[in-house]
This record gives sequence, C-alpha cells and structure tokens, in this order.
Amino acid sequence: MNNTSIIDEIRGYRENHARTFGFDLDRIVEDTRRAEERLRSEGWNVVRLKATRKEATGTIPSARHQMED
Repeated sequence: MNNTSIIDEIRGYRENHARTFGFDLDRIVEDTRRAEERLRSEGWNVVRLKATRKEATGTIPSARHQMED
C-alpha cells in the first residue's frame, strides 16, 4: 500500500463519516466528543493537544493602508 492509497482511504472514511451527519459540522463534532467519552470510559487515554496559532511569515497590508496610498 503506497502513501497515496492510504491518504485516499482516510479521505474516503472522512467523506463517509461526514455524509452520515449530512455534512453538519456541529453533529460531526458532537459524535467525535461522544466517541472520545466512550473511549475514556473504556480506559483509553484520549489526548487533547493544545491549539497553536501559526505566526505570520510576512505582512499583508490592511485595506486602510491601501486606501491611504
């Protein structure tokens, strides 16, 4: 199995999972939370990673700055 087929398989799973919930993000998140709780209750260690914010690599002029020029 090559990387492309693995990625395609994951994307297919995600597509089917989203379709199950009518592509409603709130319902998908709720299902994921329920699954996490079920796994915790079964003794699994479910890890939550702290969200990080990417730093800007450059500057983007604001609309105000462009209007002043």
